[in-house]
Amino acid sequence: MLTAVEILDEAHRLENELQSDKLMESDALLTTEDENCDAETEVCTQLSQTRRRIWGMWYELSNKPIVKELVDAKRRGLDVKICLRRTMLYAAADSLQELVGTDVEVRVAEEGRELHVKGALLDETVMIGSANMSVNAFERNIEDIVFFSLSRSCRAYTNIFAAVG
Repeated sequence: MLTAVEILDEAHRLENELQSDKLMESDALLTTEDENCDAETEVCTQLSQTRRRIWGMWYELSNKPIVKELVDAKRRGLDVKICLRRTMLYAAADSLQELVGTDVEVRVAEEGRELHVKGALLDETVMIGSANMSVNAFERNIEDIVFFSLSRSCRAYTNIFAAVG
């Protein structure tokens, strides 16, 4: 099993890879500034259409519609695992109660390094971007989220989440 440090190192390596010019065209790019797209609704739609697993790592998870989709996914029988930053647990207390109440596996990043990853594995699709799953991310901030299906990146994210869960 990988340590939290190794998990975060792999996440940072993947993030750097995503920022390089090696990527193929993404399946979808959302931005909170696009007047023709409701990014929060699009994320919820992606979550509701996922059929096997949702493994998410976020600095913060307090957005009620997204938490509802995670709870619904668990009730549909999906493998739902979440890893959060320790210092954000109080801010997400209500969300955590809902998630834990439906047996969603919630992990807390180890002390010593900051969890700053904002991404998820939805079946074989990677969702990554600047947005936390918070109210501010979708209502006040300028954020982006990219969905893509690249087998190498999916394997890398699978390795990260295998260590988490």
